[in-house]
Amino acid sequence: GLLVNYAKSSATLIQCAADDIAPAVNLLGCPLAEFPITYLGIPLTLHRPTAAQLQPVVDKTAGMLPTWKAHLMNKVGRLAFVKAILSAIPIH
Repeated sequence: GLLVNYAKSSATLIQCAADDIAPAVNLLGCPLAEFPITYLGIPLTLHRPTAAQLQPVVDKTAGMLPTWKAHLMNKVGRLAFVKAILSAIPIH
């Protein structure tokens, strides 16, 4: 009984010919979005993301660890923490 809310959805076409765009958008019935886009909190691009595009992910990760705890962790511990947070973002 679940239905797609096309008002909240968008279509992002990858390497699509210009004459194929209009039929796809009409068929889906949702607006067209261009890259870069954010999916599950992670920026998606056709190329390697820039530092500015990844900054919200860095800020979100930094907000999960209080400043006083970050100073108590060594560099390896902080790296393990960041990897765990980044791998968990797509799951949630």
